[in-house]
Amino acid sequence: MWQSRNPAIAHSSVVRSPREIAIRQDRVAEQASSRLAAKGLEFSESRAKLVLQGKVAGCGAHPENSLQANHNMKALVTISLVATWLVLPTVIQAQRAEAPDQAPGKAEAPASPDPNLAKIPAGYRDWRLISVAREEGKQNDIRAILGNDIAVKAYQEGTLPFPDGAIIARIAWSLVPSEENNKVFGQAQSFIAGAPKNGVQFMFKDSKKYAATGGWGFAQFSEATGEPASESMLATCFPCHQPVAARDLVFTRYSLSGLAGQK
Repeated sequence: MWQSRNPAIAHSSVVRSPREIAIRQDRVAEQASSRLAAKGLEFSESRAKLVLQGKVAGCGAHPENSLQANHNMKALVTISLVATWLVLPTVIQAQRAEAPDQAPGKAEAPASPDPNLAKIPAGYRDWRLISVAREEGKQNDIRAILGNDIAVKAYQEGTLPFPDGAIIARIAWSLVPSEENNKVFGQAQSFIAGAPKNGVQFMFKDSKKYAATGGWGFAQFSEATGEPASESMLATCFPCHQPVAARDLVFTRYSLSGLAGQK
């Protein structure tokens, strides 16, 4: 038989009624629940009452039947509370290990910005020409489409979908008449690129990173300051390109094939 080391428990001769025992059980459960809740843990009151009522292995007597049973009940209460305090540090440590960034008072670190969407790729103006285009209407510009080596190779070989690492750039200028050239030609016929306009656009191919947008990351930067465009503006890119999904979302065709010195 287990003997309590607490004199208040070991030498008590008070036999409590079932109602008093139930009240004490509720108080103990509330205390345990409050202590665990303060640590961010949950406490099962139903489980606590099973322990206190002697419905666990090793306690078959009912508290209202004998003084010895009352002592057993008190012993179980003490064991339950001691076990809680012994196990609690281990549980807390396990929770912190599973979610180190969720510690109380510690906010989640903001996600790092996508470097492709935050900064213009270095040296893009030296990339090779893929094609040119004239846009009227709201755009009203003349534009050149460039590609890095991976993109140009895919164009030349007719590879679809484009391989990861391919980058396609679009730069644009206003279209203006050239008075200087027209004087030479003797008539108004010459138009040239004026000031840059409509930003600098890029498509970055990464089939896993940008799976939600067809494998392409879309970016645009101010032609004057290099500042990235807003997320709301970039959100319109993927829907705009979806009509050409059969060409891997790319509008521009390779215009140099058949040209002397080109594949």
